Amino acid sequence: MKPSPFKTRKWNLCWPAMLLLSACGGSSTVSLDSGNGPNPNPNANATLAFDQVVNGSNASLIYGAVSQGIEFGARAHLSDVGTDAFVTGKGVTIAIIDDFVTPESTSILFPAITRKLLSSGAGGTNTTLTNCTLSYQWNTTWTHGDLVSNIAGASSAPWSAKSVNLQVASLSTHPACASTFYTGAPSSTLVAQLNTTAVPGVAADASIYRAPVVLDAAGGSASAVTIYGHLINAITSPKVGVINLSLGADITAATGDKLSDVIAAVSQILPITTSVNAVITVAAGNSGLACNQDNLAGCNVVAAALSNQKPTATSTIVVGALTAGGKIADYSTRPGSLMKRFIWASGESGFYPDATGTNTKGTSYAAPRVAGVAALLRQKYPALTSSQICDLILDSASKDIDNDGVGDFTGVDPQYGHGKLSLSNALLLAAARYPGL
Repeated sequence: MKPSPFKTRKWNLCWPAMLLLSACGGSSTVSLDSGNGPNPNPNANATLAFDQVVNGSNASLIYGAVSQGIEFGARAHLSDVGTDAFVTGKGVTIAIIDDFVTPESTSILFPAITRKLLSSGAGGTNTTLTNCTLSYQWNTTWTHGDLVSNIAGASSAPWSAKSVNLQVASLSTHPACASTFYTGAPSSTLVAQLNTTAVPGVAADASIYRAPVVLDAAGGSASAVTIYGHLINAITSPKVGVINLSLGADITAATGDKLSDVIAAVSQILPITTSVNAVITVAAGNSGLACNQDNLAGCNVVAAALSNQKPTATSTIVVGALTAGGKIADYSTRPGSLMKRFIWASGESGFYPDATGTNTKGTSYAAPRVAGVAALLRQKYPALTSSQICDLILDSASKDIDNDGVGDFTGVDPQYGHGKLSLSNALLLAAARYPGL
């Protein structure tokens, strides 16, 4: 008998090669906006404000106060999923099984801002010596679970005058700026106040239950046991309507394990025998490969097991990632043998676009979009089972993957699964399929 992959190998947690956040997402140096001068973005939902300060070694030099509007927070998820004024997820609890413990370092690069270097004169008047355009970065930490939760539901708490310690990332090339600005400047010139508004998730009024799992290079079977415990607790809780797992384990590409082998192995670690009435959304993984039942190299074994073994199969949706432009992301695991439970959603986090335009992305951020939509449907149709909610989401998926107005396939396809997540289609299908509810 072929040995269990969990007894002979460590789990390889599905981290994309080019990004750093654990589980199925990522991180990098980031740019929240672009453009010079105040308020470059009309959609700004936050401000970065600097107070006026005096040079500590030369009192005649003053760094003028300035405030700039910016975009901040996991905001992109609403534009690609859509909203409905009458369903917000109120009364539905989404359990997020994820890493809320491990801090992930990132450097957030704020948009360029123009600061005046002033000189104080007689009578208290100030003269502008020069205008310097600078870029600042904020070295901070986040957790993978925080980003996933912010996309799925509830609203992030607003910040009021949160003090952030910055570094100068770049100065304008004007000689006066390069040679004079910040020479002898007090450290307070690098402190700003960050003010943000609340950023709603897909299911803005849903409750989020955080189930922490520590994911690191040595996670292995210990993480599997923790995942199983949280999963059983969520499945058996009458309050939990949706469960999201933006994490999992990839089988090493050379193993060649069959679907039957994986299910047999996972069922030993994740034995679920109780009835399930919570929608389970699982990130497909970031291998870029297709799930083949005769060789599951690159597949998320948690997704493979939950979508194939009873009693979770009909309540599970596996989620792949699309790019911001609506194309299948190169990094995303493909449906393959999981096509009957597979759907696509945007893998953009909307949180960390870096200076080169590369967002933090991954199937980690696609799955909570589907979890949020499931919560919306559970609120509107509380009498439906998790299996019926899953059917609505899968059966209503758009076949127009690339947004060109033409369907790219028909039926259920090993390359496309059921298609692309569509809240509007799901609500229309629900109204037609269950007119009495």
